[in-house]
Amino acid sequence: MTFYMKTYDKINFEEVNKGNLHTHTTRTDGEFSVDEIAQLYKRAGYKFLAITDHRIYFDKPESAEGMILLSGCEYNCYLDQDERIHFHLLTLKDSREDDLDRIQHDDNQYKSLFFRKLSEVQGLIDTLRYRGNLVVIAHPDNPFIPREMLFELKDYQGIEVFNTKADQDATELMEELFEQRFDLLFTAADDAHRLEAADGRSLFYKGFIVVEDGVRTAEDVIKTVERRRFYASQGPLIKMVEIEGDLLTVKHHSVKKVEIKMYGQQYLETVVLSGESGYTSKLLNTSTEGVILKLEDQFGKKAWFAYSC
Repeated sequence: MTFYMKTYDKINFEEVNKGNLHTHTTRTDGEFSVDEIAQLYKRAGYKFLAITDHRIYFDKPESAEGMILLSGCEYNCYLDQDERIHFHLLTLKDSREDDLDRIQHDDNQYKSLFFRKLSEVQGLIDTLRYRGNLVVIAHPDNPFIPREMLFELKDYQGIEVFNTKADQDATELMEELFEQRFDLLFTAADDAHRLEAADGRSLFYKGFIVVEDGVRTAEDVIKTVERRRFYASQGPLIKMVEIEGDLLTVKHHSVKKVEIKMYGQQYLETVVLSGESGYTSKLLNTSTEGVILKLEDQFGKKAWFAYSC
């Protein structure tokens, strides 16, 4: 097992370096151009944006008038077994890696990828990883995706714990997967296509991640996410996470309660504490190997932070 937190570590989030990792534009089926959507998110206080149009890479990870843009793509995938399984792989590109040899999509109207066996899906994940991509399964709490598939597949790096467009909260799935793999990433994203749904409901600025202070470039964002020094949120803010020996301390803002779930070999403990003081501390069990923090505000909006001890 790989440990990401040291005996003493402190992660500061005071700068609120906020970003959306799942964004569509007029390059495929989005409402706004790259420049337009970058300005919309910039005005909303976001610092970075991943352009993840369907089936086509965005590979210009430069800043757009102060907005950090990340390279990415969303793959539409189908697996034909006893029933049609439909899933999406969201990739964020590490700009340091070469990507001249692009993934070829099947020749069909929606430019999707079709597989007959789960081993072929695993091969795609392996190839994407080899080419320097960070691979996240998008909106995973979907009736078209059997949960056992997510446990059988290996080496994808994370799932979306919240997706605004799909209106999916995958907290339960997050906890099940984390119990098996303490190295998983858990992100929140808008899956931004259109500013408003047909019923007038706003679809932007509801799911995001916040990376630690000091991040200034696209490469910084990717490496910080890979190192798990970020949290996902629907609104509540984490200001600091500190671990000193067995003592975990969290500083937060506008939080009503904090749930701390501690995992170990044949060990699970859940503690729910009030968050109204702005600080929460908990002495961890010495056998704790991984922890999920779930913070909730008075409106039921959540934030999630997961790490290995």
